[in-house]
Amino acid sequence: MRKPYEIVVPLFNDEDNLVNLLDSLIGVGISPSDVLVSMSGPRGHVDELVGKYGFRLIYSARKLTPSVARNLGARQSHGDYIVFLDSDILVTPQWKQALDDITHDHKTRLVGETYEISQSPHWIEKNWFSYIRKRERTYLNGGNIIVAAEMFESLDGFDEALETGEDLDLCTRARKKGVIPEFNEQLVVHHEGNPKSIIQFIKREKWHAKGDLGSVSAFFESPVMLAAALYGLILVFAVLVVVFGAFEWALGSILLLLTLPFLLTVYKLKGTGANLFKSSIIMHFYLLGRGFALAESFLPNGQRR
Repeated sequence: MRKPYEIVVPLFNDEDNLVNLLDSLIGVGISPSDVLVSMSGPRGHVDELVGKYGFRLIYSARKLTPSVARNLGARQSHGDYIVFLDSDILVTPQWKQALDDITHDHKTRLVGETYEISQSPHWIEKNWFSYIRKRERTYLNGGNIIVAAEMFESLDGFDEALETGEDLDLCTRARKKGVIPEFNEQLVVHHEGNPKSIIQFIKREKWHAKGDLGSVSAFFESPVMLAAALYGLILVFAVLVVVFGAFEWALGSILLLLTLPFLLTVYKLKGTGANLFKSSIIMHFYLLGRGFALAESFLPNGQRR
């Protein structure tokens, strides 16, 4: 029997956040029976959660990428619309009202919205992610998408060859079919999975860089990776001149290390109201994370982490 919509949630080792998502869905009037959790990896205590909440579980012992997990869930959905939420998302009453409006009129094919920062944000979120979302609205975030089932099927789902960037790719392919992804500001969700420390932030950016390292052409087409490579070269040079005592070069290299992230921050966050000093500090760690991914790409597969 067809339903107006069903919600697909990819899950890997994140049951605690899943509980919070389910509670937020219940809080806005959505039954967990309309939720399909596409889980991979260790089962943890998910079976207890199934018994408590009553959502449908699709399980794979092998770790799956978000693309594969979402596609598995979508194939078992009985909804006219498929709603993709990530496990670290919290929905709001505005989101539920927008969902009802969208699935009632059947006019929208592909819609979503960028994430709000978490309900109790870390300083990184306040000085980075809250401003990034004001600028980067060129594609729909994969953890907050509503798509007509027949539209998703015509796109052959998310590209399972992509470990990251699958949401951008989906939007790009939709445009080629003449469907413009829509942004709906009423689809307000909070992203509780944003990094809460510098180490987490670096790891996040290292993981996201994988989408730009799939090929040589992808690397050279990515301004972010080119900037990270330049930053890395300046950093290595600065360390070398200090180690070998070439102090006449040290001041210049340090100034370059400070200037490049600041200029990139001005370019990236201009007009958003961001504190450019605080945000430029975060830019250093942003470039480091991307740079670590680039450096790791030169290692043999067995040595990568």
